[in-house]
Amino acid sequence: MTLFAPDAAAQRLFDRAKWNVYESDVLPMWVADTDFLAPQPVIDALKARADHGLFGYQMGSTELKDVLVERLQARHKITATPEQIIFTPGLVFALFLVARMIGEAGDGVLMTMPMYPPFMMGADFAKRELIGVELASTCENGVLRYEMDFDALEAAITPRTRLWMFCNPHNPVGRAYTRAELERVAEICLSHDLIIVSDEIHSDLVFDGHEHVAIAGLSSEIAARTITLNAPSKAFNLPGLDLGYAVITNPDLLEQFQNMMMSVGVMMINSFGYAGAVAAYTQGQAWLEEMMRYLADNRAAFAQFMRDHLPQINTTIPDATYLAWLDCRALALPEGESPHEFFLKQAKVGLNDGKTFGAGGDGFVRLNFGCSRETLSAALERMREAVAGKA
Repeated sequence: MTLFAPDAAAQRLFDRAKWNVYESDVLPMWVADTDFLAPQPVIDALKARADHGLFGYQMGSTELKDVLVERLQARHKITATPEQIIFTPGLVFALFLVARMIGEAGDGVLMTMPMYPPFMMGADFAKRELIGVELASTCENGVLRYEMDFDALEAAITPRTRLWMFCNPHNPVGRAYTRAELERVAEICLSHDLIIVSDEIHSDLVFDGHEHVAIAGLSSEIAARTITLNAPSKAFNLPGLDLGYAVITNPDLLEQFQNMMMSVGVMMINSFGYAGAVAAYTQGQAWLEEMMRYLADNRAAFAQFMRDHLPQINTTIPDATYLAWLDCRALALPEGESPHEFFLKQAKVGLNDGKTFGAGGDGFVRLNFGCSRETLSAALERMREAVAGKA
């Protein structure tokens, strides 16, 4: 199988965001899509859909819903009917929608920090109070590890807290939370009557030695207060197809979600998104397994390079995702210069600025290793040279 486009020029075609935001001399290691070509069955399915020639409104996809019902049960222990799966134009859209849907202006939204920025943006646009609780971190031999601080989480809940917005596997720190951790979160949410929104878009990107546990799969009681969000976009590199889905087994929450979709004028999804998702989920497993082997090797090469050449920077070695979270505070950069700015200017490497991930992100950057080994090696060498030149 061919995993990669032939060169950087091909990556830049069609104004692809990852490769076109920065100047052409910058290696892009930022936004969370990969440089892998989509699985061939997906490409073939999209070509077949285009060759059909009719592009009228599509009301949904019974085939995709049937595929997802089986997949949710087999992989995540979530029992759902086709009617309990709602397609959305991407996962971020759903995050914003749910932030508006639960509670009212001034109510609290609880989340662990640092956090994928659209979570915070969704709460802000919905005029909700963000209650951010920092994850607890430890560092051993340069490797960062994050855990939830359950006491701090529970202490932060107020009488107006309505919603727990959750990311598992966690972006940016790469944790695939254990069953015991999720059971403790579930207890807290039950005791404080919180609705749970669980972003599980990276659930297919878990490395050997770890597993993805869906919080809605813990029990029917937890499932009844959970909105699970997912999409094929991260696992199969299909973000441009703009298709996500919500799984909602509680009939009241389901009706609220459907009404909110209607209120913002979303009634139909791109037909190419349906075609691509069906092909990915039914014929893309071999491709996904090959990509995960490649990502595992990239992760190992990244970790070795950091140990050998950039010991000043502590980093996560993620359980899941293709994202590493780098603590650059020991670099002692000039006052006012973030590590994002430093590496962009001095190394010509584009990373995500940790400040955009909220509390616990200042002095950090996020690095995307979902790329060719050559690109990863070149970016890391540029970063090493920039740090060495600063000393």
